[in-house]
Amino acid sequence: MTDHQKLKVLMKERGLSYHDIANITGHSYNSVKSMLQPNQELPRWVKLVLYVWANLKTSKGGILESKLNEIMIEITKPRKEITQRETISRAMHVIKCPKCGSICASASEMKDLPNWSICRNEECDY
Repeated sequence: MTDHQKLKVLMKERGLSYHDIANITGHSYNSVKSMLQPNQELPRWVKLVLYVWANLKTSKGGILESKLNEIMIEITKPRKEITQRETISRAMHVIKCPKCGSICASASEMKDLPNWSICRNEECDY
């Protein structure tokens, strides 16, 4: 089975879409779709996910699988999109979480900031 086929099985088993992967990784939907094209080699981070998933599958019913389920529930739960941009200095532009103040995205040019982001602070539920 190729890595692309393994990824397809993983996504089906976990009920993941390209949109879900984009939300989890912080990439745009189009970037995820482009990175996962069947005619291109998968990025290393995807290969790591496949490796971990394959090893967790061999320990069915174990602690690792239940932990993976907890993680999947946490990272796929709906989050609010944060769109408020802020200039810190001429060379630093950010998107900050309005609840905890964490920086969700940063760029040297305002135009390079994503249109939105999510708070990645584990203690924040925004």
